[in-house]
Amino acid sequence: MRLDLKMPGKIIFEEGCLSELENCAARLTDNIFIVVSRTLLREGKLDGVLAGLKQKNIKYTVFDGVTGEPSPQMVDEAVNMARAAGCGAVAGVGGGSVLDLAKCAAALINNEGGVECYLELTDSPRKLEKEVVPFIAVPTTAGTGSEATKNAVVSSVVKGYKKSLRSEKMMACAALVDPELTYGLPREITARTGMDAITQIIESYTSKKATPITRALSIDAASNFGCLLKAWEEDEHAARKGMCYLSLISGIALANGGLGAAHGIAAGLGALYNVPHGEACAMLLPHVMRLNIGLCQEDYDRLAFKATGYKSAQALIDYVEEMNNKMGIRSRLGYLNIGDIDALSRASMGSSMSGNRVPLNIESCAEFIKGII
Repeated sequence: MRLDLKMPGKIIFEEGCLSELENCAARLTDNIFIVVSRTLLREGKLDGVLAGLKQKNIKYTVFDGVTGEPSPQMVDEAVNMARAAGCGAVAGVGGGSVLDLAKCAAALINNEGGVECYLELTDSPRKLEKEVVPFIAVPTTAGTGSEATKNAVVSSVVKGYKKSLRSEKMMACAALVDPELTYGLPREITARTGMDAITQIIESYTSKKATPITRALSIDAASNFGCLLKAWEEDEHAARKGMCYLSLISGIALANGGLGAAHGIAAGLGALYNVPHGEACAMLLPHVMRLNIGLCQEDYDRLAFKATGYKSAQALIDYVEEMNNKMGIRSRLGYLNIGDIDALSRASMGSSMSGNRVPLNIESCAEFIKGII
């Protein structure tokens, strides 16, 4: 048996570790491209880091134009800016969309062409033949796990796709997980990103691609599921820290063990109906668990015991639905007025779907979707 675990070259998990960014940058380059959320920049949370870079004579270029999930146009704009500035490394400080765009920039600074050439739009996308510049990931939400994954998601509502640029070269050289950056996160974002992390843990544990290592990581992290409601209701700092850990582990697990149908269909919903990714995952997860329960009963039992203290697959499904209900997340897809179910099914056939325990093709996926409208 071969076990091959890919993860960031260095992980620092500590309150206040954002301050490590300038030291990480200094070891990599004298000219860094920083992708940051506009809110974080406006609130001045990056001021100390920027001052430190200046003191160390490290040039920096800031891109704060990430609005929603990265589009190909947004990515190409950032890449062209980084190329023009001659940047030798990239840092992403923000949520999953910010980190994904930053990953794309790191991948493409030295590689010619726009991002669409490299996306998994065909069976043989262009490969990253030239060096990928070092990438530092600093997440500010707790859910996507993007700080620990080797892909970046790019979406085009106009063309109706949500696809990845994927390469082992894209793994972060350093991930700085600072729970303080998630304090005060709005409830809506807390709910969406938190349910994304929970979905990633459950799907990576039951994926057909799971390994003994990824399963060990996922089952251990399931004990943190209860942190979500505490973070959502009370902004409890210990719970925020627990969710940051859950997110980090979910990223490592999915990058090495795959996902399932909830993420597969969530990609289609994002591409065609602009449904926020975490919200889509949350809506779909209980339905996908019911679909898979015949093949995943024992796995769900184990996850349920870790999360709830009850060794019952049904208890886990109930637990997920209760969290969704409490946080105001819808339970079915009817509100979307889906017109072309076959088109949604086709858009859901990405890499995540291949890990689902019950195989779904375009026809069977369409039938499944009909049942949850």
